[in-house]
Amino acid sequence: MTDTSSHRLLIVDDDPHARILIRRPLRTQGYTIEEAENGQEALACAMRELPSVILSDWMMPIMDGLTLCQRVKAEAVLNPCYFILLTAKQDLEDKVFGLDNGVDDYIVKPADTTELEARVRAGIRIVDTMRKFANIGRTDQLTGLRNRRAFDEMLERERAVSDRSGQPFSLIMLDLNRFKRLNDTHGHQAGDDALNAIAAFLQHVRRLTDTVFRIGGDEFAIILPRATWTDCIQYACRLKETFVTTPPRCSFANNLASEIGLSLGVTTFDPTTPVSTTKLLRLADEDLYRDKRNPGNELTLSRAADSAAE
Repeated sequence: MTDTSSHRLLIVDDDPHARILIRRPLRTQGYTIEEAENGQEALACAMRELPSVILSDWMMPIMDGLTLCQRVKAEAVLNPCYFILLTAKQDLEDKVFGLDNGVDDYIVKPADTTELEARVRAGIRIVDTMRKFANIGRTDQLTGLRNRRAFDEMLERERAVSDRSGQPFSLIMLDLNRFKRLNDTHGHQAGDDALNAIAAFLQHVRRLTDTVFRIGGDEFAIILPRATWTDCIQYACRLKETFVTTPPRCSFANNLASEIGLSLGVTTFDPTTPVSTTKLLRLADEDLYRDKRNPGNELTLSRAADSAAE
């Protein structure tokens, strides 16, 4: 059964009453629902909220539903997204025209509640399947985390979302200290066990909106959507503290923090003073190596503060 709480729907119609008729039955199914009254407003909302399904009226001021559909399909950051066109037009030619121009499904208004719910479920099944196939080749085989390819793609996506929404996002780069010594002392299987333990730890302490990656070797990263500089620093400090106070365990160590340490690099993308993803990574790396040169339980913030000031 589909987990409806994990899917966001966007309802677009210039008629508030029409939005209520669509929203009411879908909300009872547990979906998170956003609304917009024209295509232009909907596009901005979609870039910010990344809905799984968009249900849009065809005829609207400023930007109509068909134009909205074409704009959505052209934005890689928004896909996969299932687009359902809602309209009073019943001619076969209109339906074919809509489908030929990128619409995924078509419902004649007023929508029957049972049909509406079924078509949304069908759309979400398709989105889930597309996401599943998209994740092939984007998963680290050892830890089950997303890999470097997925990281690069999400970093570009978050930058695009931030540019459109005006909201920041943050990045944490992580590196394991003394990992080579651990491998030399306990063997490579122990090293794999440690990497899995770190992956599980990072998944456990992350915020629900964050994504953890293994980007290579003993290097990890966390992308924090909509996180300000202050949010990022507070989270990074808490992560380091938790690693020591409640350390992960693995097959050869009940206290993994006694075997290895964590170095962190942090940075925030501010859309008011945008930089390239290349520079964003460089700033995070500079912080990480400063932290690595000053090992300890507290995050080294001096270079990070300089990065934020830039």
